[in-house]
Amino acid sequence: MFAVWMYGFMQGRSSSRQLEDACRFDVRFAFLAGGTRPDHSTLARFRERFDDVLPELLSEVCQEGRRQGLVSSRPLMVDGTKLPGATSQWRRALSGASEEDSKTMNDGHGHYVIGYNAQVAVDSESTFIAASVVTSDANDMGQMPAVMDAIKDVAGEYPVEVVADSGYDSSPNHQALVERQVISYIRPRSKHLRVFEPDESGILRCPAGHVPSLTRTTKSGHAYDVYRVSQCRHCPFRDSCKVPKSSHQKEMTVRAGTRLGTREDNQERTQTDRGKALLARRGETVELVFARLKAGFRFTRFKLRNLRGARLEFALLTLAYNLRLLQSLLCMLLNALLGSCTPLNTRTSINIATTTSSRT
Repeated sequence: MFAVWMYGFMQGRSSSRQLEDACRFDVRFAFLAGGTRPDHSTLARFRERFDDVLPELLSEVCQEGRRQGLVSSRPLMVDGTKLPGATSQWRRALSGASEEDSKTMNDGHGHYVIGYNAQVAVDSESTFIAASVVTSDANDMGQMPAVMDAIKDVAGEYPVEVVADSGYDSSPNHQALVERQVISYIRPRSKHLRVFEPDESGILRCPAGHVPSLTRTTKSGHAYDVYRVSQCRHCPFRDSCKVPKSSHQKEMTVRAGTRLGTREDNQERTQTDRGKALLARRGETVELVFARLKAGFRFTRFKLRNLRGARLEFALLTLAYNLRLLQSLLCMLLNALLGSCTPLNTRTSINIATTTSSRT
């Protein structure tokens, strides 16, 4: 039944009732089911059992991807997409049916959906999905910690470099990456100026040498640190610091506990040749993965209710996607072996993984 579920996702059949029909009338699924005809209830109960073994399965497939060269120390591209929940909008409006965890979100194309935000981290060369996260948060400004921890859970370590669009340019995301020693190439939402710099003793100072005062404020339930210098009225550096004409002080507001300068450091990296090249490739890499999942795998909405069901379903989808990549790699190897007239005996079949790894 594991093979039935994985092949079902690959063929765009991700519901238990679709797979019940497939096992009865499709010879491919009948072969994978060993001639049995499981009903939808049996298939659904088996799917629930994945919750206990998914971390191990995802880790095992990721390690195989590393052995085959599909995952390495190359930068990971991170992005999210909005997918409707199991309860459709019209049914929710007419019958009052609710899905407690789903939220109303803008899908980025001018439409609103009631669903979830699915995040993926993709290898920049092979498009192998290193990790996935599903959340009910509509924006990406606080998603990096969960994505990075998901990568470590699967791969055993944090990535070296991460590339993301401007939706991830926030102090919490940058702070999370610094704490995990991950180099970021996140497209800045706006130009970040270095307002205050630490001196040799580590004390923050403005360009004129003044030490900013520190106050703490609360906004929308979050604590913020406000650094402020009030000696700007007649300062010779006023114009270069771009202090507003109507103001006599210069200030910087960051989330409490955030290391200063992280967004500015990221911005400087994005202006290098390497940063520009990585950001230029980001869209064509991660957006291609979303296109394959939605069009190739025909996954356009969740079928399981609530956040727990959405996370289980999306994890199975990414598992099937990665298995498809591994399958394609092995098929390429077999074609290469047959094309070179190498006898494909039992010994050759056993050593397929070793041969592939050495060729990669």
